[in-house]
Amino acid sequence: MFHVKQSPALIKDLDRLCREAVFARDGHKCMRCGKRDRLQWCHVYSRRYRSLRWNLLNSMTLDAGCHLFWHHRPLEAMDWWREKVGPLKATQLEIAARVRPGGKLDLEAIRIYLQRAAA
Repeated sequence: MFHVKQSPALIKDLDRLCREAVFARDGHKCMRCGKRDRLQWCHVYSRRYRSLRWNLLNSMTLDAGCHLFWHHRPLEAMDWWREKVGPLKATQLEIAARVRPGGKLDLEAIRIYLQRAAA
């Protein structure tokens, strides 16, 4: 497998692509309240986990107020999220969060995936 060097410019580009794909998927509105302003790209599991950072199941669109709810009331927020996405998607992401990937991430493959998702 070909591994791409993890340059800051590539990481920034992947973040931009994922943000665009998530906003497009969510109709450019907050998944929780439906507002269309002050939108933020948010993660179910922290984006510091590179294996999940660009996973679209791990991403959602929230407005600033709902993003604060997510961080300040995590138990209620996870209950809301599980109900919103359904048990199958919630379980898929929970399994992915527990799996430790072997080796480096193929960031170029992730870029192609996100470009297609954003289109």
